[in-house]
Amino acid sequence: MACFPFAKAKNPWLHFSMPQIFDVCIVGGGITGLAAAYYLQKKSPLSYVLLESAPRFGGKIQTDVLENSSGEQFLLEKGPDSFLSQKPWALALVKELGLESELIATAPSSRGFCIWRNNRANPMPEGVLTMVPTQMWPFLRSPLISPLGKLRMGLAAGQPVQLQTVHQFAVGAN
Repeated sequence: MACFPFAKAKNPWLHFSMPQIFDVCIVGGGITGLAAAYYLQKKSPLSYVLLESAPRFGGKIQTDVLENSSGEQFLLEKGPDSFLSQKPWALALVKELGLESELIATAPSSRGFCIWRNNRANPMPEGVLTMVPTQMWPFLRSPLISPLGKLRMGLAAGQPVQLQTVHQFAVGAN
């Protein structure tokens, strides 16, 4: 399989003077694309190209430093999970890359997370662990999900889950 990457003018950091043929074409420089490129480079003789349309790698994962009205700075982690040290494969990769000293632990007093909605930070209700509610009443009292959304979730509770392959989901097949 070959991939012929062509640079776009809006990406000045990505230049090819002429089309090149690669064994593997990785589309997207998010965490999955970067991990794929890392492991290909480490364990495979295949040539590859990593294509990213954004001006930075990392995909949805990003860290911003913000300041509150009192002048205190804090980190805002953007992304799917940012980094959960409970995931052993993620921590193993960080150690392998020599980035363990870059990890910043969450202060016990600041544990938890907020969702930005209606122009303000809304704390997740008590009992929500990695976006899964484990306590019903705090979740139902939370302003994060609309009353209609809560009703739909209640109606779906107890319904059988239909498992699909990625292909079935993508094409809408059962």
